[in-house]
Amino acid sequence: MSNIAFLNDEFKRSLGSNVFPKIKAVQKAGNNAVHSERKASAHESTQSLKELHHNIVMSQSF
Repeated sequence: MSNIAFLNDEFKRSLGSNVFPKIKAVQKAGNNAVHSERKASAHESTQSLKELHHNIVMSQSF
């Protein structure tokens, strides 16, 4: 395993099992918003903001 892969695995473990998927959801929504012709719905936008807020709050506890 490379150092990058090891660090990535360590990062995921340090976040906990339910935080990393939230980070990926925000990343995916952002990528879709930027690289897709389709507009994000109000629901998708609100959900992304909620996930982002949760990630920020969780990161302050470290």
